[in-house]
Amino acid sequence: MSDTEVAGLRDAVQSLDLTTRRVLTLHYAEGLTRTEVAMVLDLTDRRVEEILAALRAFASARLGVGAARHECHEPDSSDADTGALAGSN
Repeated sequence: MSDTEVAGLRDAVQSLDLTTRRVLTLHYAEGLTRTEVAMVLDLTDRRVEEILAALRAFASARLGVGAARHECHEPDSSDADTGALAGSN
């Protein structure tokens, strides 16, 4: 990854609200399941899935990353709110 790409990724992550950054870190960096993330952050399982779906859409739109399927993703997000990055808990 080039310095420019790293800076862009850092800026993109910093633009997210705190809850979304925590979900991102716990799920993708720490490897927690959606249910585990929900328990740690005192969110519903459904809310965590909405945030994860919004993160995938964000990555696709902002970073030009394809919507690659994460192995922990559970396929029930077809109606997820793309406004989930707004940060409502």
